[in-house]
Amino acid sequence: MTNGKGKDIFKLVMSLVILIGIGGFTIWKLWSTPEPPVEQTVEPTQSRIVTKRELKSFTKLTKADLELKSGTAETASASVPTVEELVGRYLLVKVKRGGEVKREMVAPPEATLLLSDAVAIGIQPASLTTIGGQLQVGDMVDVVTTGVKNGPTSGPPETFENVMVLNVLNETKAGDKVSGVPIGITLAIPRGSRDRFAAAVASAGIVVTRKIFVAN
Repeated sequence: MTNGKGKDIFKLVMSLVILIGIGGFTIWKLWSTPEPPVEQTVEPTQSRIVTKRELKSFTKLTKADLELKSGTAETASASVPTVEELVGRYLLVKVKRGGEVKREMVAPPEATLLLSDAVAIGIQPASLTTIGGQLQVGDMVDVVTTGVKNGPTSGPPETFENVMVLNVLNETKAGDKVSGVPIGITLAIPRGSRDRFAAAVASAGIVVTRKIFVAN
């Protein structure tokens, strides 16, 4: 009788040992099996035009200043300029070494001849001067003198075509939004027209006009 009970206890203990062994092996197998690799999607990067050195604003770009930094995208983006497209144009902003140069950061091609022999002249703007607060650095505009500013009379209106906006200074106050009329505008005027422009602006009001480009 005692032997029978002993055998039953032995069988029970062996069963428990086997179950514990199987459970331990299963847990070890689960922990030791490496997880399947997770596929990561890497977005292709576009090529960029970057500077080889730090460039100041209104630097005339050369091939020695720029280089193409290739991306991983198979097709080049139309929004990225080429080195050839930028060479010979003037940079509108300061760019650190290795910084990207975009189209909107350089003066338009038609401004190259102007900037090669121009002087900067500041004017005090009015609502008619700023085209509803839409003037931006790099804009090519025409300036027309009109009306009486100082004195009872003024001379005939004068027009200064293809003048470039160098800077637009907006007045900011704590808690206020920038108004549509800036407090100062700097224009690039051909050196030969400097005195005539200064005299015309001093004796009359001015109106700034800009061509409207309509997409086809």
